[in-house]
Amino acid sequence: MALQNRVPPPFGDPIAMRARPGYKPGTDPQEGLMGQAWTDFFTALVALFERMPGRVFDISLTNQTATIAATDITNGEITAGLYRWSYFLHVTSADALGGTLQVTFDWTSDVIGLSNSFAVLTADADTKFQSGSLPLIWLDAGDPARYTVTYVPVSGGATYTFYSVLEEVKA
Repeated sequence: MALQNRVPPPFGDPIAMRARPGYKPGTDPQEGLMGQAWTDFFTALVALFERMPGRVFDISLTNQTATIAATDITNGEITAGLYRWSYFLHVTSADALGGTLQVTFDWTSDVIGLSNSFAVLTADADTKFQSGSLPLIWLDAGDPARYTVTYVPVSGGATYTFYSVLEEVKA
């Protein structure tokens, strides 16, 4: 996302105000304070940062060899708003006969339970990976936003890594 701050830095203005005429050195209460041009610039910058999406929760699970049961990525600490939810799944040790992995997200939106199951990934080679995202979803405050990784082994078993990030877009 490109930062679009329409207030340019006021490089021609001093950051700190000088003593005003009529004050003895060191007696002007405004001397050394930030000037208005720089105050406007930093105020606009703060407003810009407040509009940017930010990562609020993430998980990194390595050396997984079984199904990951539904787990709340937020620990119940979420404010209502719009979020982007992404994941990366990588088979690090193959199941020679092709076990499968599938990621599912479930959450509550306006008091209604919703879920999304992503495509099944065959775990038959350690070069297999999958990345997926829900670009924009509404999450209710305090309700769980859960991820599940369903693993169905065929022989021996695979090992995999699962990463997920939940980013606030607008709350």
